[in-house]
Order: sequence, then C-alpha cells, then structure tokens
Amino acid sequence: VFSDSCDLIDLFRIIPNIYQKFIQPINEGGVSMNDYSLLFDELKPHLESALDNLYSQNITPLIENQIPTWSLYLLIAAFLASYIPQSLDKRLFSREYEKRKHTRKGRKKVSNALKFNEQFTGPQASEMERIFAIFQSIHQESVVPYILLLQQTETFVASRVFTRTTPVDRKDVQSFRCNLSFNYIKQISRFVNFDILRYLDDTL
Repeated sequence: VFSDSCDLIDLFRIIPNIYQKFIQPINEGGVSMNDYSLLFDELKPHLESALDNLYSQNITPLIENQIPTWSLYLLIAAFLASYIPQSLDKRLFSREYEKRKHTRKGRKKVSNALKFNEQFTGPQASEMERIFAIFQSIHQESVVPYILLLQQTETFVASRVFTRTTPVDRKDVQSFRCNLSFNYIKQISRFVNFDILRYLDDTL
C-alpha cells in the first residue's frame, strides 16, 4: 500500500494513528484478531485518509505558493494515465472526443469502478511522454514549454506526489506513477473546474 512513495519519516508519522484504527474492531469485539481480511477492510478507509493527508501536506504548500494552474492539470493527466488503459487514449483524448457532450449518468458506477481498481490493482506506471500527451489534450488554454513540464514533474517527484518507476539515469524513457487517490484528485479537479468524470465514464 505504501509502496516507495513513503519514506520512514512518513511511516512514523502515520503508523500510531493507523495502529489504533487497526485494533479498534478487535477491542470492540466485532472482529477476530486472526481475521486479517476483515481487519484490512475496516482499516482501508482510514489508511486512504491518512495517505491523502500525507500527500496533501506535500502538495498543499505548492498550491498555496500559487503554482500555475497548468501544474494541477499535470497532476490530473498523471492520474488519468495511471488508471486509464493506454489502448483508450486515441478515443478519449482526440479532438473528436473533445467535441462530444457528456452527461452525469453512470457517475456512481465510475466511482465504484475506480474504488475497485485502487483497492486491487492500484495506479499503474505510465511513460512520461504519454502523461505529457494527455496533459496537452486536457489543458488547451496555452502551450506550456516542454522544459517547464519536466521541471514540474521533478518537483512532484520530490514531493512524493509522483513516483519514478524507472532509473533516473535512463535516457530512452522515463515512467511515473501518480500517488494521489481518486478523492483527492477530484478535489483538485473541482479547484480548476475540470470535469474528470467525463473521461472516466467511457473507460467502463
């Protein structure tokens, strides 16, 4: 669950509260101490909340320091790249798709599907060029220089919002994984008035 996006300091910060949540069902007599599956199900919402708070502590100062809006679109693009199969890119991020109208029908289904994906598969690594291509598709207000995208990506890696999944010295390709949860990325999407669910509807 923690993967390589958390260091030891992060773990020490959240483990005490997480442990109390873990043993709470046992102390209340509702769950056996040997029923690990049920204990984890009980713990999962608290764990997700703790990780969201952890990542928000890393990203909130960047937002408060008034990073450009396009940087938040880069977060959204990385999230989409982490959860949407690459085979759907041409259909979802083409100019023709941008012209189509979408409704909110089926949005609960999307939320449930992503909850399932986050629990059982988690975010997948995506090549940097794919993330940038999705970014260019969803952020059409202005052209952001490539060098700025590279610099912002490194900032997000340093903040542990992104995890680099390839060696840093590899020159041919770089891959990253977005560590933000669906709930947190929805908050960012609302902040920039971006309808992320319209893209997720068609993945089902």
